[in-house]
Amino acid sequence: MEESQSAAHPATPQSAEVANISLSLRIPPFWRDRPRLWFFSFEAATHDVKRCQAQLAQMVIAQLERQDIEQITDLLYNPPAADQYTALKEQVTPMTSSRGLLGDVYMTFD
Repeated sequence: MEESQSAAHPATPQSAEVANISLSLRIPPFWRDRPRLWFFSFEAATHDVKRCQAQLAQMVIAQLERQDIEQITDLLYNPPAADQYTALKEQVTPMTSSRGLLGDVYMTFD
């Protein structure tokens, strides 16, 4: 009987906290040189977790460095009403990719 009672009750706040800690440990720091691969890793780590777009976006922002956050301030101050994670991913990926906006520009000094 105890077993069926424990299965019927929702998770305790402590177990939810442990699950969140476990998830945060599975998410690596942001890889500026390989953003597409990092997003694959992030999505694999968060696949089984029921999160909304806004929560996923917050989790990504927490992994970004200051220089990256400074480039997305418009998105932070005026987030889209829907698909916040998708909008963030689309803005961050080319910005930080080695083939991104300035990635193909090489400076040479003669």
